[in-house]
Amino acid sequence: MPHRDANAIGAEIGVFLPQQDGMSGGGGAVHPFVGAGLGAYFLQHRDNGQDAGDGATKFGGAIFGGLEFFTSKTFAVKGEARYHVVTNWNGYNPSGLALTIGAKAYF
Repeated sequence: MPHRDANAIGAEIGVFLPQQDGMSGGGGAVHPFVGAGLGAYFLQHRDNGQDAGDGATKFGGAIFGGLEFFTSKTFAVKGEARYHVVTNWNGYNPSGLALTIGAKAYF
């Protein structure tokens, strides 16, 4: 999410480069990926954690990329950068960058 207390829904499409399955052991221990998506962003002004005024739904999208570092055939640590581009609202620019790190298990 680009900002604290924001919500979004949408769809995204991503691709791993090179296109090899991490579960098969192919492609090495590091898998880069890129993607993009479109969605609806629900915007709401908040003051001390409380809704303040009317909210709005705006169109937006995201572009993202990152790396998965496989420690085994079924486990990886993932780092991702994602930039959300959202239509301005009431003089407010809700676009922003999100950086995440996490763990993934493949079954």
